[in-house]
Amino acid sequence: MKKLKFQIGAWVHINAVLSFGYDNQQQRTVTPRFFEEPAIGQVTGAAFIPMGVRSLSYGFDSPTTFTPKSTVFVYLVRTGTTNAEKRVHEEDLETCAPLPGGLPLRFTASPPWGEMARNEARNEAQAMERDKRGRFKST
Repeated sequence: MKKLKFQIGAWVHINAVLSFGYDNQQQRTVTPRFFEEPAIGQVTGAAFIPMGVRSLSYGFDSPTTFTPKSTVFVYLVRTGTTNAEKRVHEEDLETCAPLPGGLPLRFTASPPWGEMARNEARNEAQAMERDKRGRFKST
């Protein structure tokens, strides 16, 4: 087996993650989902994902089976301590500097609100009608 480009614990930029599914002929497919802006993560492992054909069965006498034909090598990368591992091709990873303080507990893709958005939300809340106890009136 070839030498791995990334070792466990390496910090990487993730440009795309892989999504596995099945097409109409029950063949396993791989679809890359590209990020607008690369995410930073840490390599937590590697895996060979089997590719092949699934035969569906809806009865109790013959269960659904999977026949592997080949494998795809992927790196398992986490963007947050409690986030699920993402499956990533080697070519969609780039080495980067580690995050100060390590991985966040939970990574979210949406950025925090800016000051302008906060002020707008405050102004909207102040303009809403309230009852005599200060609660918002239902519409």
